[in-house]
Amino acid sequence: MSETTLTKISEDDAALMVSWRNANAKWFPGGEVTEDEHLKWYREVYALSSSDHMYMVRTDTPEAQGVRVGTIGLDVRNREVQRVLNGRPDIAPPGTMSRALQLLMSVYDYQEYNLHVLPSNHHAIQFYRRNGFKQDAFTEGMIRMTATRWLSL
Repeated sequence: MSETTLTKISEDDAALMVSWRNANAKWFPGGEVTEDEHLKWYREVYALSSSDHMYMVRTDTPEAQGVRVGTIGLDVRNREVQRVLNGRPDIAPPGTMSRALQLLMSVYDYQEYNLHVLPSNHHAIQFYRRNGFKQDAFTEGMIRMTATRWLSL
């Protein structure tokens, strides 16, 4: 099994993140963005937020160690998992994004996490269900899903 790690995003990740987002624009509010728009968001919103934590998902491949293959984030104010994106399904070993989600949840160690997903994003809904999330609401055109971690006694 390959190792999956998370590293905080940086300005150096902008071009890669924009290319991944734009390739999947139909799943993101606002659609496509430019690299300048992303950097403005990074500098004026993300970098100033104490509650928004976004990571590059890295994994080992036959060619290299620590290759950037996706993104995942967490807004700690409301324990909302965000921006889960497998940007390199062509090289990310199976299970990489599930391992990234499990790693994120273990690092923050909250008892409950939630997320919002478009009803038409069937692939993402199935991914979240496989990873323990259950639909619990439908608000503002989005499905809200929640996962609860059980305390071990």
